[in-house]
Amino acid sequence: MVDFYSNLDGVSNSSYNAFSSPFANMGTGSSNQDCLFPNTGINFIPMFDNIFMSSMFSFRAPFGRNNYSDKGFNTNTNLAQLKDVYNPQLSGKLASIANRNALQTGTIGKCSHVVSDTLMDAKLANGNIRVASAYQAASKLSENKNFKQVNIPREDLKKLPAGCVVVWDRSAGHEHGHIAVTLGNGKEASDHTQNLSSRNAEYSVFVPTGGNNINNVV
Repeated sequence: MVDFYSNLDGVSNSSYNAFSSPFANMGTGSSNQDCLFPNTGINFIPMFDNIFMSSMFSFRAPFGRNNYSDKGFNTNTNLAQLKDVYNPQLSGKLASIANRNALQTGTIGKCSHVVSDTLMDAKLANGNIRVASAYQAASKLSENKNFKQVNIPREDLKKLPAGCVVVWDRSAGHEHGHIAVTLGNGKEASDHTQNLSSRNAEYSVFVPTGGNNINNVV
């Protein structure tokens, strides 16, 4: 069943306006009531402020918080820095959870919040990664025994397999930095999915190695 109402918070009115404007004056014909079912004469599902499109069409059943698969993500790597460090099964699971959470959220600007939830869902963190700005997560992850920091040359970032965490420092136009989980094949997931970020800033790369043990979190 489509979950229309479980995720209505935290999105700007501009997102709502961008989605609702094509539906104005439909349904009952009222200019004050937007409707997803025009020409019926009945407003079955009125639009609310702070709703974005992915919230209205969030299929929760197949993407439940305990459902994931470590298949379908590229966990192959020839990077020498990941030898004896990278765990394909654990990293594939993290990538799957990250992808699911990104698809369920579909926003921009909440990368730190959603990646923190992803790490908790994967039992690799206990909430201490939720920081005010994304760049601050680097110091937290460096203290987390479930992760190993590796030095990856900038030109090799797109070669990272699924399930690595990349944290970008602050830079011009990005005062909070950025954090995301790699999906392999040059893709990443945070509060949305996109091509792997590339910016003129320092960065840190972390690989999950903790065997899914929440007790290792410091």
